[in-house]
Amino acid sequence: LDGSISGHTAFMKDPYPGTEDRGYPIGSREELDEIYEYAKDRSLQIIIHAMGDSAIQLIIDYFKDKPEWIEGAPSVRIEHCSILSDDMIDEMAEAGIGATMNIDFMYAEYDSWRKNLDDRRFAMATRIKSAYNKIEHLALASDSPATLWAVPEDVFMSLKAAVTRKAHGGQDINQDESISVEQAVLLYTKRAAAVCNFSSVGQLKPGYHADFIVLDKDIFSISPEDIDKVSVDETFIGGEKIYKRENQ
Repeated sequence: LDGSISGHTAFMKDPYPGTEDRGYPIGSREELDEIYEYAKDRSLQIIIHAMGDSAIQLIIDYFKDKPEWIEGAPSVRIEHCSILSDDMIDEMAEAGIGATMNIDFMYAEYDSWRKNLDDRRFAMATRIKSAYNKIEHLALASDSPATLWAVPEDVFMSLKAAVTRKAHGGQDINQDESISVEQAVLLYTKRAAAVCNFSSVGQLKPGYHADFIVLDKDIFSISPEDIDKVSVDETFIGGEKIYKRENQ
């Protein structure tokens, strides 16, 4: 429904600092109508890219009075969901709208985000902690390969950023929105599976697929600053080892 914060194309309620530019929306009400009817009739989840608060508000306002059509997962989920006020979080929770957030944007693209957002909106960016207990369906993701980082799909980079709330250069990216390691891992596993309506994955328990990884360090006991140094030693899918790191 909009573009990016780094590109000045995310659709904002207020202009970007020092400009009259608010970004712009992509698409129309008629297209939303068509997508809604198509998805509802086929029990499909609607996934909409929205970063600016005005784009997110458009989605909230459009779907808040519509009944959900998928059981056990959000009928609508917002990809990125970058700029949120307290009221918007409450509105999303009440409407049952899910969200997938990308802390790696702030981590990797700190300079452009800090330049393009004033203090008020920078504090509204990627509010994982505020959304964690209010928005039932919430996940973390990488947005690879779009993120400006050497290895954007590196989940450990995103886990570290979500826990420390520091950018790659150590800059503060909203310390008040930091979450625990356990919470960050859940947003990539159990809670992510629920957002995507995937059954039998995301947990290690009887009846679920035996899909898991073996790490070279205990991610729950090391310093959060070192999470991005963790490596995967082995990967199992369906109980079968499909990967073993060389030179372990």
